[in-house]
Parts: sequence; C-alpha cells; structure tokens
Amino acid sequence: MANNKSKFSKKAAAVFAAYPELKEVHITSDGTAFPGLCDAKNHAKTLKSKTVESFRKSQAEPYARVETLDGGQIVTVKEN
Repeated sequence: MANNKSKFSKKAAAVFAAYPELKEVHITSDGTAFPGLCDAKNHAKTLKSKTVESFRKSQAEPYARVETLDGGQIVTVKEN
C-alpha cells in the first residue's frame, strides 16, 4: 500500500497542477482521478480493489478517508 499511496500523492499533485480550481480529488485503486467522490465510488465498484483515496490540494497525504467498497457497501473507513 505504501507504493500506491506515494503514486497516488504524485498523481493528485499532477491533477491539481492541471486543474488549479479543484480543492480535492478522489483516486481509485486503478489510478483514475475524479473531482467528485460519488463518481470515484461508482467507478470503484467496477474494480477488483474497491479503494478510493481522497486528497486535498494543500495536503500530500489522504485527507479524510480511505474507503473500501464491497458490493456498494462501505466496509472500511479510516479517518485521518
């Protein structure tokens, strides 16, 4: 997971550089970035690993939660 977190932090920084108006971004386990959490959750439902990491522009680490969805239900939520 440490490698994914590092990769996703860099991806989040790249998204914020490309879209400076965004305040947060949500990245699914396959590395797809979404401005909206709902869209990220819906995409995650189609993946083997259903994790969504959320980033704020001002932070390099996930800001509030890492969610893992199983059948559309949240089974793990970690608050920072």
